[in-house]
Amino acid sequence: MFSILLLSLGYKNVLSVDINEKALQQGVSLLEFYNNTCGTDLALDISGEMPHHGMDLICAIDVFEHLTPEYARNTIQSKNVRKYLLNLPSENFPYNLGTGFHREPGHKMRYFEVIDIFEDCGFAIKEKKRFLGLFNGYLLERAS
Repeated sequence: MFSILLLSLGYKNVLSVDINEKALQQGVSLLEFYNNTCGTDLALDISGEMPHHGMDLICAIDVFEHLTPEYARNTIQSKNVRKYLLNLPSENFPYNLGTGFHREPGHKMRYFEVIDIFEDCGFAIKEKKRFLGLFNGYLLERAS
C-alpha cells in the first residue's frame, strides 16, 4: 500500500521488495484495483530481493525490528543509499498495553537498537513523526 501511495504522489521508479511472494502479489492486485477505480495506469516493479544499486531512498515500513542486529548492520552497510524512511513501533504505554507488555513475535530488536545501528553506520535522524501514537516514522540521512 505504501508503494501505491508513493506512485500516486508522482514518484516514477518505485520498487516494492518483500520476501513474502503472497504480499507482493496482493500489492499488485491492489494496484490493479486502484488503477481500475481511479482511472490511472500506475505500474509497480516487484522483487523478492533488494537491488544492489540505484536507490535514492529506502522506505522500510515495519521491517528493521524483524532483523537481527548483524543482518541489519550488513544490509545498511552494503547499500549505497543516502536516506532511509523507517516505521518502527513506539513501544510507549499504549503500544505495550496492546501487546500485553511482551515483545511482538518476530521482533528481534527494539526501536532504539535499530536507531543505534543506523547511527553507528553514519546516519542521523533528520525528522521524526508519530503515527497514531503507536508508531514512529524516522527520516534518516547519511552524514556527508
